[in-house]
Amino acid sequence: MLQRQIVSAPTLEAIEQLAAQRLCEHNAWETSSTTMKKQVLRRGGRICGMMLIAHGPKRQACHAIWSGPEHRVLFYDTAGKRFAEVTLCDAPDYHRMAA
Repeated sequence: MLQRQIVSAPTLEAIEQLAAQRLCEHNAWETSSTTMKKQVLRRGGRICGMMLIAHGPKRQACHAIWSGPEHRVLFYDTAGKRFAEVTLCDAPDYHRMAA
């Protein structure tokens, strides 16, 4: 069953922390031994969000996608299946993200 929640993440750093915590928690990974990478997403040449990728043990990876226009974060497990969705009641302005 897909988990849904409403949270506040007013900064980009808050979104990154939310993604790292949720992805590590779901996979039972230690946050201290998990590396996070981020990639700006564009649609039609315009910035629309960010992909946050967690690399865990044994070369496993999972990711979260922050969709700026939709004010939500989607979480995907190591098999690529969505396991959670968060609606942001307070989020940073994705238009101001540095490329």
